[in-house]
Amino acid sequence: MNVTHSLKEVKAEGVSVNPAFMHTNKLGGYTLLGANGNHSRFFGQHVFKEWQLYKFLDEIRLLGTEATQISNFFGRTERHSNRAIETFRVFRNSLLYEVKSFKGFVNLWVDCRHIYDYDEFGRLYHVYLEGDKIIIEYTKHSSGQVQYRLFMAIKGGKAFLRNEIWEQRLYELDRSRGSYPHERWVYNAIKIAVESDTRLVVSAGFNKNDVLFEADRIFKSYEHIVSSLDSYYEKSSHPIADVKSAECSLALACAQRSLLDLLQDIPHQKGIMAGFPWFHQYWTRDEALCLKALMLMHRKDDVKSILLRHISMLGEDGLIPNRLPSAELKSADAVGWVFQRVSEALKLSIFTEDEEKQLFFALKSAIKRLLDNRSKDGLFVNGRLETWMDTYYKDDFREGARIEIQALYLAMIRLAKEMSLKCQGALYPSYERLEDSMRRHVKEVFWQPPVLCDGKGDATIRPNVFLAYYAYPHLLEYREWRKCFDNAIDRLWLNWGGLSSIDKSHTLFFGEYSGENNRSYHRGDSWYFINCMAAICMARLDRKRYGAKIDAILNASIRDILYQGVIGHHAELSSASKQSSQGCLSQAWSAAMLIELIFELNHART
Repeated sequence: MNVTHSLKEVKAEGVSVNPAFMHTNKLGGYTLLGANGNHSRFFGQHVFKEWQLYKFLDEIRLLGTEATQISNFFGRTERHSNRAIETFRVFRNSLLYEVKSFKGFVNLWVDCRHIYDYDEFGRLYHVYLEGDKIIIEYTKHSSGQVQYRLFMAIKGGKAFLRNEIWEQRLYELDRSRGSYPHERWVYNAIKIAVESDTRLVVSAGFNKNDVLFEADRIFKSYEHIVSSLDSYYEKSSHPIADVKSAECSLALACAQRSLLDLLQDIPHQKGIMAGFPWFHQYWTRDEALCLKALMLMHRKDDVKSILLRHISMLGEDGLIPNRLPSAELKSADAVGWVFQRVSEALKLSIFTEDEEKQLFFALKSAIKRLLDNRSKDGLFVNGRLETWMDTYYKDDFREGARIEIQALYLAMIRLAKEMSLKCQGALYPSYERLEDSMRRHVKEVFWQPPVLCDGKGDATIRPNVFLAYYAYPHLLEYREWRKCFDNAIDRLWLNWGGLSSIDKSHTLFFGEYSGENNRSYHRGDSWYFINCMAAICMARLDRKRYGAKIDAILNASIRDILYQGVIGHHAELSSASKQSSQGCLSQAWSAAMLIELIFELNHART
């Protein structure tokens, strides 16, 4: 299928297999639709409430048509067929839908439920008119009790017919991932008559009066809202780097738009969702990794509020919670990534003097608590599944002393040394001694030329050496890093332009994406965020030496964000064997690291 991206006068065009498109409302919800039918039960219109997602619309489609082109205009998506052009936007908890040059019916299928409620029983729909709006009311019963109610209000169109038919759907993406259920009965609710040009507002929520009010308000102010949305996306997606290639420039614009779509403005809880459709929480590690991109996009207030929120959650063990809302699994590296971004944000002078003192106190406290609770034999240790590689297969848990954890904590100590000059000069010598002694010890334990070990006593080759360089390039000398990179690239390189998550000759390596089975997840699958980070590291170490690899990684990410999966959004990962758009369909840190990479290659270091 043909796919186009257009931003002002810049345009790119390519071919995609079965693409999808997505818009978010920046309130925790998203609408995700396929070009010609939905691939997953996670597609559709979703609304956020108290850290939970609820699905409403499953699909909206013109009867008797088949899409031939998807066009991304950033604030809106157009779906073209041989008979019509449909336009999609999202504002608050409403889908704004337009169709031009068509006579026939637009059909609405619904699958109202909590996003993880797959119970097929006790599902009751009631379709009726209230004034000039169509109401679809859903009631979920369980054990003879009403569990919850959901409401949709549709405004626009001349007339409608009730279909009221249950239809079974097969979701091919879910089936291929081994994700149950991949079959589901959805409700073919209504079809609305279209005479040439029609616009609809499809509002969704938890209270009938609220959705009625929102549908009326948006329909009344439709032109103003549409103009504001288009203006916002045109401005915020404008590439932050001057890139000559149209495709690279539009990939950067898409990454900026995607990251901002995942930046949510939940009341009193501004933050970055890790990804849609599955990671609709604020994951501390992911948020922190994304903040450099927000700095490059001049979103200083957002960076500041997110960092101060993280710092306020520092625990007695020296760690910051893995995510918001909280989860049982701890994160050994989140605190390191947070202070990595604090270090960069300090250069932007975005904090007050009191806030800088607060940050220094938190940093001192974190280092002391980590030394008290997380150090063993002069190294920092983590428990099972506490690093970014947080899944297991067989006995692969990555517990113990891990290379990127040492690098992140060394960077924290170095930052404390630098901040002490301004905040508490007497501590400078002690932090300097601590950094020097730990750096020597880490190098002694982990550096076994040409291998920088993944863990103490574990020489497995993984791309975590690039995380270590990114966080703390002072660990090795230039020639040592070059040997390390050469060896890692040789063992991890994938010809399509990525890095495997484990040595291709390792017994745990698996080349095909295994879906909900964790076999390939951190043991073969190629992660777009770490590919881009590795390219950044290669460029900083020796751009000339690694130029071909950097270009290959960049081009792979451009292909994914423009023409694979959900167009305009960067996926979580790919199979090792062949490039694909897999895992979470729109992943924040994938977009953020692509932004960093393109900026790195087109501007001086900041």
